[in-house]
Amino acid sequence: MFYDHDSLYVVDNIISEEDQNFLEDFILKEPKIPFYYNTTTNGTNKNQNPELICNWNTVDLPQFTHNVIWHNEIISDWGEPIVNKFIDIFNEFFNCSDYDIFRCKINLSTSAPRTRRIIEPHVDSRQNLWSIVYFVNTVPDSYFLLGKQTFNGKVQNKFKVAKKVETKKGRAVIFDSRRFHSAGKCPDGYSRSVINFTIGKYEDL
Repeated sequence: MFYDHDSLYVVDNIISEEDQNFLEDFILKEPKIPFYYNTTTNGTNKNQNPELICNWNTVDLPQFTHNVIWHNEIISDWGEPIVNKFIDIFNEFFNCSDYDIFRCKINLSTSAPRTRRIIEPHVDSRQNLWSIVYFVNTVPDSYFLLGKQTFNGKVQNKFKVAKKVETKKGRAVIFDSRRFHSAGKCPDGYSRSVINFTIGKYEDL
């Protein structure tokens, strides 16, 4: 499988409109899925964590999370109808079905009206995997931010934005998991949900 930290794909309507509506309803409008409250997503000793960029312009906000897949195994009772919406798309993108889904989770963020700082930039993996972030719903003035930097094992304190992508229902961003990325705040009165996959091959690690 080919990896390139400079690769970035922004794909609108990556799944059908019917599937987009199903996921938005399933996750946000008629929620049956339990979400678990995380007071932090980045752990302790943040200033010494090479997987994180922490400075005056970043903030570690709480969010809600539901884990769907862990190391190729669906671990959620609600996971199968979610994952099935994407498998054919992934097979087409990677031009094969011989890959491993290391993780899939749903993140839910609530509004943060008192700060305009960005969520602390982080990497999804230290290894050569693909990250796929799918936007469940449209949120105005809310952005995904992809950095120029790649994880190198050293603590970094500056985040340089390479690409800014507006949060739009049905859109997916596909990039190297070693790239630092972040998000702006969720505006007052909104909730924002994304489905996050990390995909690769064990034999490539």
